[in-house]
Amino acid sequence: MSSSLLKSFNFNKDKELVNSVLTDYDAFPDKKLLDKLRKIIIERLVDTEIPEGVNLNEFIDDEIDKCLEGYDLTNVERNHIYNLIEDEISGNGPLSELLKDDNISLEEIKYISDKLETKVNEIEDLTKIATTTISEITHY
Repeated sequence: MSSSLLKSFNFNKDKELVNSVLTDYDAFPDKKLLDKLRKIIIERLVDTEIPEGVNLNEFIDDEIDKCLEGYDLTNVERNHIYNLIEDEISGNGPLSELLKDDNISLEEIKYISDKLETKVNEIEDLTKIATTTISEITHY
């Protein structure tokens, strides 16, 4: 029966397609909208207190649903937004796609992670310097 269904829908199994990694941006071509929705959802999750007795995953899913109301998104786009937010919450963020890619070793991921951490620390240091400088300038 499954064979006839595959033939009925003219579906060909493509091993390369099955094994390929679909990134969030591949599934969601409107990068500006994806970034906007990601920001809205993260801000809402940070700013909203979790009600007592509510399951954390259900709370997160409900908040994402509320943020996506009114947007005409495909199921693939919605699923990738959920995955993106899950990756953010887990702490892996952009490294999640690398962790799923069998062609990238754990050592390479660690190297990239270390480089990202170094850059984040540099940006934090520059932000502190800029804040101090602006504070000193505004006091004159």
